[in-house]
Amino acid sequence: MSRHAYEIHAHSPGPPASVYALLVDIPGWARWGSPLIKKAVIERPGASEPCGVGAIRKIGRPPFMSREEITELEPNRHMAYVITDRGPTKSYRATVDLTPAADGGTDIRWRAELEPTIPGTGGVVSWGFARAVRFIARKVAAAAN
Repeated sequence: MSRHAYEIHAHSPGPPASVYALLVDIPGWARWGSPLIKKAVIERPGASEPCGVGAIRKIGRPPFMSREEITELEPNRHMAYVITDRGPTKSYRATVDLTPAADGGTDIRWRAELEPTIPGTGGVVSWGFARAVRFIARKVAAAAN
């Protein structure tokens, strides 16, 4: 099966620490991610902190929820996660990188690679995820202002 990837870019007027704080506050996603994200809960806390590495978050708009495990965190710079439940993808891994911008804000780069569950659907599945992530990246960028 073929793998598909996408990359989304956004800019926030807020500093990297502000963007990062929003990304790692799992319950907070429901505050700034609406209307796409109406519910965000910690299903399993992380090893060293509730929203840390190893945490499983369940986010979305019921009944369409995604279960995601935080796999990497580098404060104010980087977050990575995988989708753990099955749906349109067999595998899905995303990274979010935050870079300080010249204007004092943050450049956000959100990349993902996925393998579709059903052969031949990768383009459509990747397009759908990219569209949702573009919306989320813009929302977190604006909320970090």
